[in-house]
Amino acid sequence: MRKEIVIGALTIAGALLIYSLNFNEGLGLSSDKGDWGTFGDFIGGFSNPIITFITMCMLIKSIDLQKDANESIIEQNNHIKNSEERQKELEDLRSFESTFYSLAEVSRQEYGRLTIKDSSGKEHCESYAVSYIEEEIIRLYKDNIEMDVQSDFEAMFDKLDEQSSMGLFSSVRSFYILFKITTEVCPPRHQEKYIEICNYTMPVRFLNLVCIAQAYSGWGILKLLEDRAFFEKEGLKEYLKAWHDLKQQLND
Repeated sequence: MRKEIVIGALTIAGALLIYSLNFNEGLGLSSDKGDWGTFGDFIGGFSNPIITFITMCMLIKSIDLQKDANESIIEQNNHIKNSEERQKELEDLRSFESTFYSLAEVSRQEYGRLTIKDSSGKEHCESYAVSYIEEEIIRLYKDNIEMDVQSDFEAMFDKLDEQSSMGLFSSVRSFYILFKITTEVCPPRHQEKYIEICNYTMPVRFLNLVCIAQAYSGWGILKLLEDRAFFEKEGLKEYLKAWHDLKQQLND
């Protein structure tokens, strides 16, 4: 800014000097109004274009400075906004984690109460209950192979659920609720992490039960897990495929 002012002042001083050297001829100040008019026209014609150019340069520089200031303000506002969003995400995550681990514990407890009574009255609990379900499915499969009839696996699974006093459905539903809360409440970019936690922290036989329910029950609550590719995870995919194949072989 100072540079432009100096150039403008030098331009006017230069115009005065040039006029004095070329037109005044050392005669001092003229009393003729015509001379002063000519003097004014000369000064204006000589200095105005230069001063106008300097003014335009200063205006452009001022606009650039304003643009830089605006960009700095926008960047600062974006930084504040991003910081607020990250803070909100962290708060949402902390709130979700509290709910998540509480529901995970409820789900494990629900599975821990799972009990199935067989025809002899013997009780099969937790992992033994899942083993009993597997044995009953295979037994039904073999019986129907011998009789050459198709099996109603869904009806058989409903009967097993009755033998457990709805314990099968309650256990699977508790896991579904945990999964549903994860997909709906957990911040999106953290969801896959907590779905993996669902997979790796639950008892293996509990997840086996969920897979068997997917293969042999008609429970709509399992569609969410299927849609989110939960059954495509390593270990679960192979286990579920084995039961699907068994059912398909008999129906074929």
